[in-house]
Parts: sequence; C-alpha cells; structure tokens
Amino acid sequence: MENIRIEEQVILPSKGLIYEEEVNPQVMLSSMKTKHEMLRLSASEDSHKIMSQIIDDCITNDIGISSYDMCLGDFQYLMFMLRVVTYGPEYDMTAICPYCGSFKTEQVLLDQLNVNEFDDAIVEKLTLTLPKSGSEVTLNLQTPKSLDKITRQSDEYRKRHKNSIENPTILYTIMNSIEKIDDEEVNPVKLEEWVKNLPLADGNALMQRIDEVNQAIGMNLEMETTCNVCGSKYDVPFRIDGTFYRPK
Repeated sequence: MENIRIEEQVILPSKGLIYEEEVNPQVMLSSMKTKHEMLRLSASEDSHKIMSQIIDDCITNDIGISSYDMCLGDFQYLMFMLRVVTYGPEYDMTAICPYCGSFKTEQVLLDQLNVNEFDDAIVEKLTLTLPKSGSEVTLNLQTPKSLDKITRQSDEYRKRHKNSIENPTILYTIMNSIEKIDDEEVNPVKLEEWVKNLPLADGNALMQRIDEVNQAIGMNLEMETTCNVCGSKYDVPFRIDGTFYRPK
C-alpha cells in the first residue's frame, strides 16, 4: 500500500535571522498523519513539546533547529501552516458582538492572516531600562520549551506552597525571559528574589515588553469584523477550539 505525501513550502516569519545558529527559513511541511493525531491526544504535562514533536516530524527538510527551540512566532506560524497543509485554510470561528451580544460564525482563511516578519527593530526591543530601579535588562524571546518550563515551575511552586493563593506564573515568565541584568549573566537563585521584590512599575514594564517582543514576529491574531445585527465593527481575538485539528 502506497503512502500519500502532501507537502508545501512555507517561510518562517523570523526569516531565520533571530537565532544564534544558522536556520533555513524555507520549511517543507508535509500533512499530519493518524500517528500524529494519536500523539497530539496523548496525556502530557509538556503540551508544547508534544506539538513540537509533531511539527518536527512533518518537516521534511533540514532547517537546522527544532520547532521546540524556535521563537513563539515561528512555532505558532508552523502550527497554523501545518493545519493548512493537513486540512486546508478554511476555519470557522464564532464571534460575539460586545455591543449587542449577538453571535456570528466567521470563516477565516488561515493562509491569508497577516504575518509579522522580522525587522531590526525587534532586536532593539530586547533591551530596556526599568522605570523605577533604572536597571538595564536584556531579554530573550520565549520558546515553546520555555513555556513548558514556566508551567512546570509554577506547578512545583504551588506544591511547595500548598496554602498559598499566589499565582507564580508572572514570576517565572519574567525569570525565564531575562538574559542579563546590567550586562551581567543572572544567577537563578538570586533572580527569583530580585523579581519578587521588583517595584511593580518595573515588573509591569517587563511584562509589557515581553508581550511586545513575542508578538512582534508571527501571526497577527486580532481580526476586525462587523456585527450582522447592529452593524458595529469590533476586534475578534483568534481562538483555537477542538475543530482546529479535527474539523467537522
């Protein structure tokens, strides 16, 4: 029995320019297979690692990097394009009008969504001076691997502090996004206390910049639509539901 091979070429939004290693931005993606759906539905704490394994297995040329180590923009883009190669670009999404509360179904063409590509301004945004302490912080771009690490660290924190109602996600998000402080490598033990005791204005500036740099590359997932009932225009955040990889 002959295997059918469906394959398309896509270009990474980063163009491979954001990485220290040499990365080929021209990616050949083949369709997901039943074995990949079995893996996607498996129970795992490292959900991004599972998806990265599927993407890597569907990449048919040597690009020099695993999707698990890509910036989030490239990883997310490959997720969307893998869905396009497997099922096609059509995706039905429900939108709720914030003005009159009416529902509408909007068909989105995944291969026609706006994509933010690399430009030199992104590199400049990786360094910022904090407004209160005056410290200069150098950031790194988050990866699927770092998101899984943040989830594990947050779970471990909750186990150590069972009676605490704190949400440690912001702590580990900031910690895993910092590469240097005042041009010096960070000590993980000291870094935790440093982040916890940051003036909130500094912590907020860091979170804002982390979000900004992570969104600077990849799919633009804010779409404008018009209500069929009241005629108002509003933005719709893209949502992935169970039909993304299992369309009806």
